Amino acid sequence: MGCYTDNVNRVMPDAMQTTEALLNTGCASFCRGYQYFGTEFGDQCYCANAPSLQPAPAWNCINHCNGATSTSEVCGGFFYLSVWKRNS
Repeated sequence: MGCYTDNVNRVMPDAMQTTEALLNTGCASFCRGYQYFGTEFGDQCYCANAPSLQPAPAWNCINHCNGATSTSEVCGGFFYLSVWKRNS
C-alpha cells in the first residue's frame, strides 16, 4: 500500500513482534489472520484489522529489513510503516 505515519500509540495495535531477522514475508506470516501488516525501523512487525492510516512520503520508509541479504528490501522507517493489505 505504501508508507504511512506511526506514533507512540501505534496505528496498527492488534499484534506486534520485534526480530533482528525481519523480512516482509516473515511479517506477513506473523500477521496471518489480520487484514493489514506493516514493517517499521527494520526490525518491527505490526498487525491490524482496521488501522488508522495517514499516508507519508515514500522517502520516510528507507530502513532496510534486518533479515534481508541485500539492501533492496525496505521495512519502514523511524515511526513510519511500510504497509500491506491482504487480498480478500
